[in-house]
Amino acid sequence: MDEKEKVTITRAQNNLLNQIRGLHQDAFYMVVGAKQVDNGYILEGTSETFDHLIRDLYDECELAPRSRLQTIYSLIKRIDPEAVEF
Repeated sequence: MDEKEKVTITRAQNNLLNQIRGLHQDAFYMVVGAKQVDNGYILEGTSETFDHLIRDLYDECELAPRSRLQTIYSLIKRIDPEAVEF
């Protein structure tokens, strides 16, 4: 069984994730199941689930208005600090 990973995200990042339609099923369940904490939300899932979420975020970059791109990019970097610079 894959080990669970945890990533803390901001409220703005969580709001963005909840507005994305068509997330991979396991990524969707991770997003709707995020736990609220004082400084934002905690996403918890396997590395495979986070990989699905990152792919969905890259897809969203092609569709999202410019005003949302910085939040998407910051979220990708939060999940994967080694992600390619934009």
